[in-house]
Amino acid sequence: NGPLLRVTLLRLDEEEHQLLITLHHIIADGWSLNVLIDEFSRLYASAVQGQPLELAPLPLRYADFGQWQREWLANGEAERQLDYWKQQLGDEQPTLELSTDRPRSARQQHSASRYSLRLSAELSAAVRNTAQAWQSTSFMLLLAGFQALLHRYSGQT
Repeated sequence: NGPLLRVTLLRLDEEEHQLLITLHHIIADGWSLNVLIDEFSRLYASAVQGQPLELAPLPLRYADFGQWQREWLANGEAERQLDYWKQQLGDEQPTLELSTDRPRSARQQHSASRYSLRLSAELSAAVRNTAQAWQSTSFMLLLAGFQALLHRYSGQT
């Protein structure tokens, strides 16, 4: 219900400020966020130097993606993709047999708890470097590690 984007400039002292950007995941992915940060940085640097900056128009807009998505759906590709994955994965998806801290409900409730942790700078760098060495993303590497952990605990694939 709140705004999709909030920008706040914090004044820490006379010469130090922080720009806080809070946005909903629906309006920017990782790539877009990097573009946004780069453009904010360039705009700030040009303002500090008193120089005007004209940002180049983006070659694609979100509306372009929306149009491509509508065409994709209209041409039946969504059904073909869904049929493919149903064939690959089968109709029945087994329950992952993990030990739980309380009895499993007979009815799926789709509720969960969350545990957050912050990786050290060294470990984050190691994850990024390893992912890059395997020509993948940090997300892909961490997901593969999580899948390996689940397999180790459950014996399932």
